[in-house]
Amino acid sequence: MKFSFLKTITLTGAIIAMGLPSMLQAQARGGGNPIDAVEIKPDFVEAPRFVDTPTTPNKWLQLDITFTPAAGAKPSGAASKAPHSGLEWLDDVTVQCQLLYPISYQGKNAVALFKTKTVLWSLPMDGKKHKASFFVPPQVLQRYARPEMKENKAALKDIDVFVVIFDKDQRPIGAGFYTSAKGTTLQTAKQKFETAETGIGLPVLKLDSEMLPREKTPWQWVDTDSFDLIKSDRK
Repeated sequence: MKFSFLKTITLTGAIIAMGLPSMLQAQARGGGNPIDAVEIKPDFVEAPRFVDTPTTPNKWLQLDITFTPAAGAKPSGAASKAPHSGLEWLDDVTVQCQLLYPISYQGKNAVALFKTKTVLWSLPMDGKKHKASFFVPPQVLQRYARPEMKENKAALKDIDVFVVIFDKDQRPIGAGFYTSAKGTTLQTAKQKFETAETGIGLPVLKLDSEMLPREKTPWQWVDTDSFDLIKSDRK
């Protein structure tokens, strides 16, 4: 594991900072995005059990993401229509998830910045809801959570989540956020994560490998037909 305090904006943050404004401008012009209605639902859940054991289950933090490819859209970089379905398909779609979580580190209050992604093999532009999920294991929560925080619904008001969906050329084609702060917009949510990446305010602890995509958790074997095919990372 590598834990470090952030002092500079990362390359990924810079990509988001450059790409999202143009996406927001397209929304303002009524142009829409290839990916609409990005929604995020956090919860604390127990892992699925495949063998009954007497151990007491611990809670994982689950981030369920739903998004809708615009029906009939032909985004830049789309593959040709599939002869069977007649739909446009978008290959190598990246769903990137960032999480801000209050923690205690070296005896002081801080914020953990989790970041991970999953890459979809191909996404049909079918106008239907699609899903992705990310998880923080209980061991990570137990190590860094502040003493007053419990793994329950009340704790969810203290977290922030920001999701950006990229095409294969790393152009942002959809985004969404979760926060309890009233009046938050996509732009101000993005700015909050940019501020966290600079390390301004509370110390920010970078945890790049501790939040896991669904395919690296016990959930990879659950309800598989409801999720898009993940692109293999094998060369």
